[in-house]
Amino acid sequence: MLIMFALDPIHPLYTSVLTIVSVTPGITVAELHARMRKAGHDVTLQHLYRIVNRLTDEQILVKTGTHVAVNLMWLSYLQFFAERGKGNLQKLSVHERIFPMKEGQRRTFKVDTLADLQTLWNHLLVQLHGVAPQKHLLKYYSHAWWQLGKHALTAEFYRRITQEGVRCYWLFGNDTFLDQYAARMHREVMDTRLTSDPPFPREGYNLNVYGAYMFECLLPERLTRQLAFVFSSVSSIDQFDVSVFDDIFTLRDQITLKVTCSEKQARLLRLKIERFFLKPA
Repeated sequence: MLIMFALDPIHPLYTSVLTIVSVTPGITVAELHARMRKAGHDVTLQHLYRIVNRLTDEQILVKTGTHVAVNLMWLSYLQFFAERGKGNLQKLSVHERIFPMKEGQRRTFKVDTLADLQTLWNHLLVQLHGVAPQKHLLKYYSHAWWQLGKHALTAEFYRRITQEGVRCYWLFGNDTFLDQYAARMHREVMDTRLTSDPPFPREGYNLNVYGAYMFECLLPERLTRQLAFVFSSVSSIDQFDVSVFDDIFTLRDQITLKVTCSEKQARLLRLKIERFFLKPA
């Protein structure tokens, strides 16, 4: 039996191919290659043909000669999959729902890797936004590891909430070369600042404040050391080894994410972050 949903959605090349083809149906592979190169993907035409052929074999793309388009049957499957999943989530019992939470309530979640933390964090943030949408999302990370990791889909969430009128402010607690480089990414969907004198721990600490809700995680010592080493040792983008960085996301260690609902505490944390955005960057 053919499984049509075979795409790894966080693969940057595949994601870029689908993004470009979806907005330009009938594009030629040569035109696609030019747009891929313009988007910063160092991919040869021969390799791009292999990607297109694989996506065609999986019935994700339709190819006629050198022209490609997204397979409408695959899109229909994705729509069915999304609607069914969303419907089931909306039917969760009172005991299964995470949001809304009562004032002063805290929930604790355990994961095994940084990649799992990223997935869970985004999953909960999407849920919270659906239940209690706000106008401002304030974030603090000791280092800009999210920007440099495998996160193609999560960037889309920030684009979507920006279109819905949500402003995202992201403060980083270090100003290393790599932090500065990463902070420039996704400027169209978030306002970023860096500081060498942060109001929170300089290493291993991650915080979101969204309305009365706070997502908080202090990374284990081993992960904290690994991230600190990478960010402190890179002085040019040529020195940045993506494969080494990606390996950090799979290191197994017990990571705790705390979600708290407290308007008073959230207001205090918001003020600590907001003061860095009072002046233009």
